[in-house]
Amino acid sequence: MLVTLGALRWKAHVAAVFSWLVAAAVAVAGFGMPLHMTMATSAHGFAYGIFPIVFILLSAIWMYEVTVTSGRFDDLRRTFFLVSDDPSVVGLLVAFCFGGLLEALAGYGAPVAITAAMLVAVGHSALRSALVALLANTVPVAFGVVGLPILMAARVGGFDDPLAVSPIAGRLTAILCLVVPFLLLAVMDGRKGIRECWPVGLVVGATFAITKWIVSATSLFHLTEMFASVISVAIAIAFLRLWRPSGAAAATIRVAHPLDPDLEAASAGPVDPGDAEAVNRGSRHRAGVPNGAG
Repeated sequence: MLVTLGALRWKAHVAAVFSWLVAAAVAVAGFGMPLHMTMATSAHGFAYGIFPIVFILLSAIWMYEVTVTSGRFDDLRRTFFLVSDDPSVVGLLVAFCFGGLLEALAGYGAPVAITAAMLVAVGHSALRSALVALLANTVPVAFGVVGLPILMAARVGGFDDPLAVSPIAGRLTAILCLVVPFLLLAVMDGRKGIRECWPVGLVVGATFAITKWIVSATSLFHLTEMFASVISVAIAIAFLRLWRPSGAAAATIRVAHPLDPDLEAASAGPVDPGDAEAVNRGSRHRAGVPNGAG
């Protein structure tokens, strides 16, 4: 699948069918799996892929289209920018924290699909939004769907108590929490994003890590991701009351602040600094502020 999609650039449905044929051939020829069992498990896999995974993705896309058509997508963007006017900071909170909450509650493809749509609303390109959503989902998936992976890992390992597995998973993913936020900032805005937004990345990552480390070792382990997501968002919002990014990352990815109607044309590409200054001069002129005034 990785070769056909990433290297050969095949269409997704062609790559999927070819990968299934290779897997079936390996199962039958390499491991001696009976043909009828191969077909039965394949049919089960197809059905499971459609319900609930594809169904969740289609529902998320449908919800996105409804919000765009109804004009509520702009309202959603305004709500995001009430937290911070820096799209990298907003993207971090949406993808990492809110995505973790969605993973804890729903799982499957819902966190990636929904947070990617939200990142597009903030102003990131579609490809960048997908990359950020997928990367952010690497940390919370261990405790996704109310701890289902932990329960299954304990069952497969022969442990009666999931707490034999949960603290270990919590500590391993807590270490990743200190790394992934900075990777997200790098994907969203390169070195500039890390240089300007590293404090909030550190706060979010450290809060997430500490919460996961503690909760995963308790009887509430199945709510680990939920606690980590909510607490990290609360701490981050409080921190943003005291600290703001040093630069204007919005100009880098061409995101207009939605609270300013003069700058309501957001897109996902680099912007010419001269164009940005021209827009700012026009806004100051309409507001009756002389150019050059602070």
